Amino acid sequence: MTRRADLDRFYDLLDDLARRVGGPRKLKECTGYMDWPDRGVYFFLAPGETRASTDQSRVTRVGTHAVSAGSSTTLWDRLKQHYGTGSGSSNHPHGGAHRASVYRKRVGEAIIEKYGLREDYPD
Repeated sequence: MTRRADLDRFYDLLDDLARRVGGPRKLKECTGYMDWPDRGVYFFLAPGETRASTDQSRVTRVGTHAVSAGSSTTLWDRLKQHYGTGSGSSNHPHGGAHRASVYRKRVGEAIIEKYGLREDYPD
């Protein structure tokens, strides 16, 4: 198979999964009470961003969790780190585990770079 064929197959599988579960889940609407597997792979899709050749939402983050046998935390625990804990200030109500989420760190770095905020937010 070609790279393009592999990507098309991957996105077709995501579309099939979305149909089976009633659409992609939005992290902001999820809770730990939902039926989450203990271990898993997750994909973040960027709102308003599509693949170059289709209208399919583009995957911007792929993560795994608890793929090793001895892991004691769950997939939801990992997703919650990306979203936040809900214990933040009124300006940032979902708190967040920015030190535990490389994803959040990279998004923050991208925003700092895009808007030239290095002086305001040094390493």
